[in-house]
Amino acid sequence: MLIPIPSISEQERIAEALSDVDALIAELDKLIAKKRLIKQGAMQQLLTGHTRLPGFSNPWINTSISDAFDFGNGYTPSTKVEKYWNGGTLPWFRVEDIKLHGHILDDSIQHVTPLAIKTSLFPAGCFILSTSATIGEYAWLQCEALANQRFIFLIPKTESPILSDFFFHVLSILSEWCQANSDTGSSFPTVNMSLFKKYNIWHPSTIQEQQAIAAILSDMDSEISSLEQKKSKYEKIKQGMMQQLLTGRIRLI
Repeated sequence: MLIPIPSISEQERIAEALSDVDALIAELDKLIAKKRLIKQGAMQQLLTGHTRLPGFSNPWINTSISDAFDFGNGYTPSTKVEKYWNGGTLPWFRVEDIKLHGHILDDSIQHVTPLAIKTSLFPAGCFILSTSATIGEYAWLQCEALANQRFIFLIPKTESPILSDFFFHVLSILSEWCQANSDTGSSFPTVNMSLFKKYNIWHPSTIQEQQAIAAILSDMDSEISSLEQKKSKYEKIKQGMMQQLLTGRIRLI
């Protein structure tokens, strides 16, 4: 295989240009890791009541997850029935959606038709949490949807004392609890649902304090997301540079 190469001096300049982008990406990686650690520390303090925000002194309380949410089970329509899938437009979520698009979802990779609905779609604003196989994956759904059988749906009750914005961040704690409280006797791990339905959520007694905590953590999420997008942008720039500079299509002056 013949490899087209420029002179040593041009090779050095190309390598330097690409290394500069590598260094920039590495710095963004470090910054993202730092911001994630800062957020983790903030969550450990703010979601446990160990640190209180200025202006708030009302006591925190426990609310059973069963008192705050109604439950629903995900399911997979038969893949052998074409009318459930062909031309589908209704979101049907899997773990892959969360891994690809994050924890706030408004559409899915795969879709089903109205004929696949057993009773009704689960409402926008509910949460999904994987309780079997891949334990602890979660998302806040911004659309009416279905999900596969790995998920339980958490549908906020009208009288729930827990703000959805606050609970979204509590889900990271609940995710860890699920991983620590799963039965491994079957072919794949499954969360102990009898214990799950007794799980108590520790939270501020006022919606105002929940809103304030959620706002701080959401701002941190936005900052991390912005840095991740910036990193992705530079990775694409580097890819383009390599395609141009390592093929001789563009020459450095």
